[in-house]
Amino acid sequence: GFDLCHYCVECCQHNDGKIWPFYEIKQEQWPNEEIQRLYVGAYINEANKRFCSIRRIIQIWREKGGKKMQCMIDLSDDRELTIQHLLNEIRQFTAFPQLFWAVWSFQRAEISQKEFGHFEYGFDRLVMYYYWKPEMLKYLKQQKRL
Repeated sequence: GFDLCHYCVECCQHNDGKIWPFYEIKQEQWPNEEIQRLYVGAYINEANKRFCSIRRIIQIWREKGGKKMQCMIDLSDDRELTIQHLLNEIRQFTAFPQLFWAVWSFQRAEISQKEFGHFEYGFDRLVMYYYWKPEMLKYLKQQKRL
């Protein structure tokens, strides 16, 4: 989920500003569902290419009585179901990259020699974290993890 929603988050980030604080967050550039579906479809295609041999290895491993590794994900053979699952993950996990980049930015503000509004950037990312946090909480409640 982090990887997928991070793409959407970065579509709204512009870190090449010419004036202080040298960045802009343009939330209106959040990719619409059509763009997200294209991205997720390409992601699935690439995952299928990369993990095809791994899936076969796991199948053999299971046949010999082994257990599936925790890091492997189960994606449905139904492409539309998989796309819907991954689109839900984008909504559910969008708060996380915001928090990650806020913490990173505050740390960079202390050590970076680059002229950039690290503190401002960190605070803006925290604002976006709190904006997306209800989606994350909704997911956690559905999963009875909260």
